[in-house]
Amino acid sequence: MEDLTLRYFDAEMRYLREAAKEFAQTHPDR
Repeated sequence: MEDLTLRYFDAEMRYLREAAKEFAQTHPDR
C-alpha cells in the first residue's frame, strides 16, 4: 500500500511540475 501511495504522489508531483513549466512559458512576466 505504501509503495502505491508513493508512486501516485510522485506522478502527481511530476504532473504539477510540468503544468508549472507550461504556465511559466505562457506567463513569462510572473
